[in-house]
Amino acid sequence: MAADGERANEPVLQNLATWYSQEQDIVVRVMRDTERAVDYLQVIAQDESQMSHVLIESANAQLTYVTDKQGKVEFGLRQVEDLASIRWQIRLPEAVFQLDSLSYNPERVKSETDTILESPGGDKVSIKLQEKSEGKEIIVRVLALDGNAQYQHARVAITSKSGTEVRHVTPNDTLKFALVDANTEIGIRIYQ
Repeated sequence: MAADGERANEPVLQNLATWYSQEQDIVVRVMRDTERAVDYLQVIAQDESQMSHVLIESANAQLTYVTDKQGKVEFGLRQVEDLASIRWQIRLPEAVFQLDSLSYNPERVKSETDTILESPGGDKVSIKLQEKSEGKEIIVRVLALDGNAQYQHARVAITSKSGTEVRHVTPNDTLKFALVDANTEIGIRIYQ
């Protein structure tokens, strides 16, 4: 019974580690939710654009995550020592493109839609939506960043209701992403 009593006194949320940006306007915390048995990373900032859908990675780039709209990334229970010793870097998206939900017709054998999206800052991506009997996929090619087609490298994050997937890209790369749930909005974010 004592073990149950000790556990009852344990806080539901525990702060495992906290980091502050040099400007003191962004805070990164690693938290543990003991009730749900998950650890999560929380980016906190006054400006939502500095915490919502930002890329956060360890300095050695072994761990890479994209936060959700609330600035949070869940990653299950981890060894606290790992996370407490990591130096994190936060990258805001260079470009953001939002696609409305796509209607999927499994009776259609095949269709393809091509489009080029451009941001006011000169970021340009080619998007190809392929519909096959197995499902949908989106093919992304970054044509330019800040108007420059000769960028070194970038990362593309595709976000839908089913999650976020991040991949590295260079100027001539084409990236294919399977769309598990095509009937949801799709966010395309590019980070450098």
